[in-house]
Amino acid sequence: MKIYGIVVAAGYSSRMGRLKALLPLGQRSVLERTVTALRDGGALDVFVVTGHEAERVAAAAQSCEAQVVHNPNFDSGMFSSIQAGVQALPKDCDAFFVLPVDIPLIRPCTIRALAMNFCERKAPVSIPCFQGQEGHPPLISATLIPAILAHGGTRGLRGVLSKFPHANLEMPDYGILHDLDTPDQYAWAKKRFTQREIPLPEEVTALWELAGTPHNTRKHCKAVAECACELAKWLNASRTAHDTVSPELIRAAALLHDVAKGQRSHERAGGTLLAGYGFLQISDIVGAHKDSFLPEHAPITEKELVFLADKITRGTERVTLAERYDATLERWAHDPEAVAAISARKARAQKLLQRFEHETGFCAHEQCASPS
Repeated sequence: MKIYGIVVAAGYSSRMGRLKALLPLGQRSVLERTVTALRDGGALDVFVVTGHEAERVAAAAQSCEAQVVHNPNFDSGMFSSIQAGVQALPKDCDAFFVLPVDIPLIRPCTIRALAMNFCERKAPVSIPCFQGQEGHPPLISATLIPAILAHGGTRGLRGVLSKFPHANLEMPDYGILHDLDTPDQYAWAKKRFTQREIPLPEEVTALWELAGTPHNTRKHCKAVAECACELAKWLNASRTAHDTVSPELIRAAALLHDVAKGQRSHERAGGTLLAGYGFLQISDIVGAHKDSFLPEHAPITEKELVFLADKITRGTERVTLAERYDATLERWAHDPEAVAAISARKARAQKLLQRFEHETGFCAHEQCASPS
């Protein structure tokens, strides 16, 4: 399948007060972020439609090796720019994305999932959704090109696509909804970009739903998150500013540590799931929460705190390490190999807890005994 991308970057950016396409987001421009997302998601080539400030936008598009299509009639509205982009698509196009330039937080995995969905189902229109709300970009079959070019513009692209069957695809990606119309939205996007590998609370819920995480497990995850954040508070209080751990990372990882509960090797399955959705910072933590192998002179990190919090939380109640592991040992008392493995994990957990309490002066079980 040959799938291409169209980025519409022809507007005036009047509400922003600055040209949105060229605003910095991290070390790249907003335009480059959208082009890169499409490419990383599998688009063979990307066509950037220019209009207002065409020369500046074209130069930025060419710098990231995108094709440039100018729409001299951009004043007549976004749909005319979409039509200009569609007209420029290669003859071998099987499907194409249409992405406004001001949707730069979309994850490449969302693009990739839409492409895979199209290859499997061949739906005329595939649309990503976040918690039931449709977002950008639609992936459109090339069979709709004549209808798009013949459309008079009423209700824009939506007016065309509404006439054809849709395949909606739920994704844990709030970025499909967040555009950059105003300075406040841009400020939020800049802050969010620095933590894009950590899921938002709404994305945590979406991940639970997609994975089918049991509701009792979700309650356990919330209790573990409370405990882990308490441990993080005490650890950070004992360290200098540049050695602290991230409470945001810890909370998200703890909330999702059992996201794949019920699956075989659920910790590895959960880590793989999260990595596939682009949440790389928490995937390693989730994938390692069954055991701890911290070298003697290595510092305690977010990974170890989530591990410890999980091990002193049974259901939603705080317990000692002995209570947690001894119950497991009793269940496996008939299997000498399992007993040996569990006992070794218990010893490593106890050693880690002793290190934590020595560094912080905080008795984890006593102080976390009653979750709020």
